[in-house]
Amino acid sequence: MPLKLAGHSFFHPWDWSPDGRNLAGWVYIPAQNVWNLAVVDTQSGELMGPPSRRSQRCERGVFSPDGKQVAAACYVNENVNTPPNRDIVVFDVATGQESTILGGLYDDRSPIWVPAAGKILFVSNRQGKDGLWMVESKPDGSAVPVLLQGDLGATELLGLAKDGTLHYGRRTQSRDVYLATLDPYSLRVQGQPKRFVDTYLGHNSSPAWSPSGDSFAYASSRDINGKSQLVVRGKDGAEVVLSDGNTWNYQIPTWCSDSRLLSWGTPHPATRRLYDAATGAVVGPDIKITGLRAAYQLGYAPECRSVYVSARPHGSEHRQIFRVDLETQQRRELYSDDAEWSLAPTVSPDGKWLAMIGRLVRGGPVGVLLMPTSGGAPRMLATGAGDNVLSWTPDSKHLFYVKSEAGQEEFFAVSIEGGAPVATGIRGRGLIGLSLHPDGKRALFSSRESSAEVWSLRNFLPK
Repeated sequence: MPLKLAGHSFFHPWDWSPDGRNLAGWVYIPAQNVWNLAVVDTQSGELMGPPSRRSQRCERGVFSPDGKQVAAACYVNENVNTPPNRDIVVFDVATGQESTILGGLYDDRSPIWVPAAGKILFVSNRQGKDGLWMVESKPDGSAVPVLLQGDLGATELLGLAKDGTLHYGRRTQSRDVYLATLDPYSLRVQGQPKRFVDTYLGHNSSPAWSPSGDSFAYASSRDINGKSQLVVRGKDGAEVVLSDGNTWNYQIPTWCSDSRLLSWGTPHPATRRLYDAATGAVVGPDIKITGLRAAYQLGYAPECRSVYVSARPHGSEHRQIFRVDLETQQRRELYSDDAEWSLAPTVSPDGKWLAMIGRLVRGGPVGVLLMPTSGGAPRMLATGAGDNVLSWTPDSKHLFYVKSEAGQEEFFAVSIEGGAPVATGIRGRGLIGLSLHPDGKRALFSSRESSAEVWSLRNFLPK
């Protein structure tokens, strides 16, 4: 039977109270236009005592064994450009008062009470990697946490059984760069792709050959916070690390036509930055277009002196496609209509064509769009393209895109002249950017492998 919550328009439940009567969760209170941690009586739909007063989101709240308190992980910083920072907070059901049991610069999360001990188990990166910790629930925050088990991986605590067995979920995910050989005429794969980047295995993605073919760039997550660095590997195998890391590792590095400079994202989601591929030095100021909300709306021209933008200004019903001269900041409108977003604007190597992923008309199918860089209406080359990146063949005659069917992804190639798309035979999950070498044969791409498992831990509590 549905329960109507009095005075609240949304409730995200977390945990049942021990007596099965109340629910702890995250509640939206329209009169205050805020989200708060609260406990709801499931018989009446009323709040059990006052809610908390938080400006930051909480998650994963659990009742104490006596049902009088709720422990939750609450964000101190939820900026997508920085590592998460959560505190362990205890909420008093009767008074609505909060106590920060654990605060600071670490990411403390996934709390679980230890019955009859007044202590809380939690996961934290306090030693650089996720480990299992325990702390006494002291309202003044003076308790010192104790490490029980180190390096558990990406873990969420699921529950503590009556016999003291801890059950937890563990996620593993890896990305690697692969090399495939394509037939230059059919664009079909020949043989099996092989892993190509042999350092920092499981942490590499988004490869791109330079126009000269002498080097390639890729993203590599080499620090404990998962931020990606832009790396260039030369013909001799030597590497140059170009960036200090950001979270936008789905972006494909964009080379300038001289193979000397390339662009990538910054810690800000709506800007791009130019780097010297040989030295790693930043070249010029960051590229930021007024009104742009994400860097995947922007694509460089081959000479890197102008950018193409697909935008839909806030509050507007019109899609706008335009070019911006980076030296003069002069903007030239290329096309405008009332269709929805177009993403991943990608300019052909010869500078004549602009490809995007989007819809021709509002509500229509998503696919690969193509229009002249001089302006004019786009046309649909192929439908079914995923929300991913596009890449060109070096001769500017074909585009690669990702299509997903029955949970399996595959790279397809489509001619700018139209016709049926060609399946390359390169399949996998989390495919990003098929980059074809100037020889027309060697292709780089990245793929993701992931798994989720439930583990148990016994005899870990101190005597």
